[in-house]
Amino acid sequence: MAFFETYFDNGKLQYSSDFRAYSLIKSGQIYNSDFAVFYGDSGQQKLAMAVVGYPTGKWTTYKNPILFIRPPRGYLGVITYMTEHYHIRNTTGLDSFSLFKWFNLNYSGSIQYYLFAQAKKAGSNYGLQIFDGNGTATNNLMLDSTWGLLSITNAITLPAYTPAVDQNGYYVNNFTLGTQQAICLPRPRTGHITTQSANHKLHEGIWVDSSGKLGVGYVPIDSSDSGAGALYREANNTEGSILICETAHLPSNYSI
Repeated sequence: MAFFETYFDNGKLQYSSDFRAYSLIKSGQIYNSDFAVFYGDSGQQKLAMAVVGYPTGKWTTYKNPILFIRPPRGYLGVITYMTEHYHIRNTTGLDSFSLFKWFNLNYSGSIQYYLFAQAKKAGSNYGLQIFDGNGTATNNLMLDSTWGLLSITNAITLPAYTPAVDQNGYYVNNFTLGTQQAICLPRPRTGHITTQSANHKLHEGIWVDSSGKLGVGYVPIDSSDSGAGALYREANNTEGSILICETAHLPSNYSI
């Protein structure tokens, strides 16, 4: 049984000390120069990739990480990021997320990122603390009001087949991203197209135009992907989603 619970006036559970909060473990900026160009199969498409890593040596501490970004405005070429598909662990124990962009999309400013996780970490000596029912050790701390808590303000559904994989992309319900908000594709969808020279696997990505309107499109990840066409066409048959979080209360440069 939970140690602490609050309820809505209709009797439904609002918060329980069994709920571990998502909190900030790292934030920073990715500049155009941080992207390295690489080539896919047979050199037929050109992408650039940058990496957001966990705090060094900390990958065993944090559970279920999630990455939010705020792209620079005014660049209609797709800037995208992968979560599950390109979530890797290298030999030094540093987990990371890979971000992709068109190789020839050069932007000024930076991509601001916020990396959250369900962290087992120490609290402060002031504010509100909530523990589970197993005592007051750090491992039992489920929420501390001084943490940089993840605050989801909106969740947007992306209809199946929208955008179509052969389109340049589309705007999302005329949604305008606030200057203190960041976005997440929790599970980017995949698509598939065939050209004269190869089959191409596509992954979903996000951009923000000069007025802050949110758009979605696709980036080719690899080519010569023969035999997988049916699989990736079916993957586009699912709904997608975008999460929006508030960042005004979060530091722009931080590592736990």
